[in-house]
Amino acid sequence: MKRLGVVLSAVAMAAGAAVMGGSAAAAPGIVEWADGQGKWHTIENPDGCYDTPGGKKLNNKTSGPIVLYTDARCKGSVVYTVGVGKSVPPPDVNFESIRA
Repeated sequence: MKRLGVVLSAVAMAAGAAVMGGSAAAAPGIVEWADGQGKWHTIENPDGCYDTPGGKKLNNKTSGPIVLYTDARCKGSVVYTVGVGKSVPPPDVNFESIRA
């Protein structure tokens, strides 16, 4: 019976770590990005992949890096990684999705 308790404790700890790891992936703050027409969009507390059709500019006001991709759904090549508190530097880049 003691052995079962140890196994269950280990499973509970692993499950707790998985849940905590998921929530830690979110980047508190906002990402501002502009499309090809110059319209600005905001993503609050980004977590995961977001499509950014015609993305040209980006301001990272989160606590983590933002990765820009050439294709939608965070596919294709990495265009650029925007550090915390940084912006996409000139010249403008073209990106179709981002991952926080």
